[in-house]
Amino acid sequence: MALMEVRIKRHGKWIVTKFVEEYSHDLDPPRRALKHLSHNVSHKNHVVMNMMDQFHGCGIGPSKIAKAINATSGSTPITTLHVSEHFRENRKNNVGREGFM
Repeated sequence: MALMEVRIKRHGKWIVTKFVEEYSHDLDPPRRALKHLSHNVSHKNHVVMNMMDQFHGCGIGPSKIAKAINATSGSTPITTLHVSEHFRENRKNNVGREGFM
């Protein structure tokens, strides 16, 4: 399996102490890697974020918001978790602001 071990030395520099280049599986080509969940950034599109906020303002829950956006979008689908994280991030960034929902 691939491995890289890095340690910090007393003088403050990082040193690679162990490196194994062997892979235990085939790597996906770039066109297939786009389908990995870690590559999905559709939910960070400003149009999508505005739609999430508008739906949320109408009292619609995260799972229905995700379904509605996925039904109208041709891009990589977003999940309920993406929607919930967007609202959590908004709350975190707007703590202490008056008039924020």
